[in-house]
Amino acid sequence: METAVKHTERLEWRKLVVPTALRKAPIHRWFVFPHSYTDSLVRNLIEEWELGPGDRILDPFVGAGTTVLTAKQMGIPAHGVDLSPLAVFVTNAKVADHDPDAVRQGLAGVLKDAGEVDSGGETELLHRAFTPLALQRLCGLRQRTRQVTDPQVRGFLLLGLLAILRDFSSLKADGGWLRAGRPRLSGDQVMPRFRRQMEMMLSDLPEQAAGATGSWSAEVGDARALPGDTKYSAVITSPPYPNRHDYSRIFQVELEFGFYRGPQTYDLRHRSMRSHPEARPPSVEPSGYTPPARLQALLDELREKKPDARIPAMLAGYFEDMHAVLWRLSGALCPGARLALVVGNVRYLGVGFPVDELLTDIAAGLGYQPVEIRAVRYRGNSAQQMGEYGREGARESCVMLRAT
Repeated sequence: METAVKHTERLEWRKLVVPTALRKAPIHRWFVFPHSYTDSLVRNLIEEWELGPGDRILDPFVGAGTTVLTAKQMGIPAHGVDLSPLAVFVTNAKVADHDPDAVRQGLAGVLKDAGEVDSGGETELLHRAFTPLALQRLCGLRQRTRQVTDPQVRGFLLLGLLAILRDFSSLKADGGWLRAGRPRLSGDQVMPRFRRQMEMMLSDLPEQAAGATGSWSAEVGDARALPGDTKYSAVITSPPYPNRHDYSRIFQVELEFGFYRGPQTYDLRHRSMRSHPEARPPSVEPSGYTPPARLQALLDELREKKPDARIPAMLAGYFEDMHAVLWRLSGALCPGARLALVVGNVRYLGVGFPVDELLTDIAAGLGYQPVEIRAVRYRGNSAQQMGEYGREGARESCVMLRAT
């Protein structure tokens, strides 16, 4: 059964659901995820909902921490959850109360003692990504930084190191893949580039909320099995889009340099949301899911076109996973809590899947009150899709819900 919900257009928000502005925003710019929404989107929602210090915001797909950091800058407690240790680390480093003098002291020690170290034990991927000189110098900085005893200073320095890896990597994110290219900088530029990154990050520290009281953090967890028993009065998040993009692949260099060995990265890929074909069904408590009739009809239509069999399975799994997320969230929300989910519609072999409307159907079945589907942008389809099926923009929306 299709859910009756108000559709509106807020195309003036189209720049708020792309990460361009984050690359210039203090602290946010330290590390930016692709496909991120901006701090301005979070601010607009907080102001629209009239949230204050007595509220608490949740982002169950925390990414690079835009929601949690913006909430801190506005003095509203917030928490994030993500399966990726990279996402959680980046968020916690951004929202920490850093002491500039302590950071400068730690940085001076790292720059004084860091040198080239043997990189023979690094993963095959890292040896493909970096020249021998670049990898030896990056590993030297990593080794020295990990020896810093102050955990906040150590986190600040490690985030800066992770942020410069792409300048030296020959493996470049291209859509949902890593493809070979030319590194932007040579290995002899590692130390100067790290210094510049530190100078930029240090220059942002006065922009942090002074004297803010509350709790801002992120933890590793699965939104389909939400950890903890805290209650939230708002959710601002963007689940992965079912567009075959996989963040464990896009950020595989950073993950293997800072957190994982190769097999652990593949395990993360398999455990992630079923928004890409390599993800596998999760081991979570059943949520009583039945696919909406409209979704089932679209899947049947797609299967008739004989696609790669993994694509219908991915789409079916994606909405089952999102049902589990919304079901878990319902137990973590205060009565009347507000939700905004930034999502994107998709099209395969000419069959369009209105992700925003389908999620509204699922949410209504779980007892949420659908408030609005707010279209904010239309994304062009691929050249191949346009050639075969014509030009039709895929809607990107804020799905606005309310807990009962």
